[in-house]
Amino acid sequence: LCGYTALPEILQAHKPLDAALLMLGTNDCKSIYRLNATQIAACLSECVDELVKFVPGDRILIVSPIHLGENVGEEGFDPEFDDISVVTSHQLEEAYRKLAAEKNILMIAASDYAEPSEVDREHMTPNGHAKFAEAVYQALSSVIK
Repeated sequence: LCGYTALPEILQAHKPLDAALLMLGTNDCKSIYRLNATQIAACLSECVDELVKFVPGDRILIVSPIHLGENVGEEGFDPEFDDISVVTSHQLEEAYRKLAAEKNILMIAASDYAEPSEVDREHMTPNGHAKFAEAVYQALSSVIK
């Protein structure tokens, strides 16, 4: 929720940038925040607005995160999430697709390539990371020659 304030300084320190990837949203789904997918996408939109000052829009890739696993908030897993968090995590993909279309930027859904592990119902498995990394590579290599 507070990453936006540090973004200009981070971007300035690392310029020039060939491309940028933003994958935000999982932590914003925590039950304490009670944000819906539209609100989370609006925050991401502010980050994109800052990014385009440093990177052309056609070289920005936003990623909707993997879906949280069912019952992720159960005892022994992560109590910071609940059933509403899971629903919101599923809704991020559509909200991000809409944002990408409005801003004319690239977008992929990590959930197309990976699922949450059975161990924590929250993070990708090593195999999921590999598939996701390949998808990111393919998406960015299409704009960076």
